Amino acid sequence: MINLVKNSIESFDGTDKKRNISVIIDSSTEHIRIDVEDNGQGIPEEIRENIFVPFFTTKENGSGIGLGLSRQLLRTIGGTINFTTNEEGTRFSIVL
Repeated sequence: MINLVKNSIESFDGTDKKRNISVIIDSSTEHIRIDVEDNGQGIPEEIRENIFVPFFTTKENGSGIGLGLSRQLLRTIGGTINFTTNEEGTRFSIVL
């Protein structure tokens, strides 16, 4: 969760957009869904297929461990993590 919010904050780097980051928890069904959504730059199309690949990073001081490890841990406990993105922002959804 911390890394998803941190990534959302970093999505505003180099823009003058008003920052809007939401964390939404929905437990109205048998599953719990947690969404982290921002109105940042979105994830560039050319890297979208790699963001869950271990050690893939676009950050100068990044390790590329965060999203890959998160996905693996969630799979281990029967959960999922997915995202939708465009130039208007990004939403990561975790389902447990």
